[in-house]
Amino acid sequence: PFFHIFGLNVLLNTALSLGATVAVIPKFDITLFCTTIQKYKVNIAHIVPPVVVLLTRSPVARTCDYSSMQVFISGAAPLSKTLTNECSSICNVPIKQGYGLTETSPITHLGSTADPVFGSIGKLLPNIEAKIVSEDGKELGYNEPGELCLRGPNITKGYWNNKEATDACFDSEGFFHTGDVAIVA
Repeated sequence: PFFHIFGLNVLLNTALSLGATVAVIPKFDITLFCTTIQKYKVNIAHIVPPVVVLLTRSPVARTCDYSSMQVFISGAAPLSKTLTNECSSICNVPIKQGYGLTETSPITHLGSTADPVFGSIGKLLPNIEAKIVSEDGKELGYNEPGELCLRGPNITKGYWNNKEATDACFDSEGFFHTGDVAIVA
């Protein structure tokens, strides 16, 4: 949905900035989704994990012609290796996973379809800095789990009229604390 940061920024705004055509369906329906891909020769589909599940389970999805498709881009929640492989195999379309938050406008990391590392949020995108910190704020090294913190021009400046929440999410260096645990491998 376009009211969600993923739909608005990743799908709509990116497509418009590239001069791409956007095919929109009024409500998700697997038959209409497949018909739209075939009718408009869709190249890239931005989807969420429940759609990936439908693509692997629906008889309609199994008969769809995905020959125009280059990639599915999934966000909003992680996909398991099993589900990713199953969907890619059925549709013969690679899946890229991304990571981000509303506060990061929205994407900060994007996985590779050429050399995917399952369970990974992918590589940090340009102009964004990241660090992993312990519960006491100490910066951690490789293979040490801790909180993912991000800084860059796309990161929110804070929460509207809520200084307390803003102060709680940013450290003295201006890094936004995501609350998500990550490891740099």
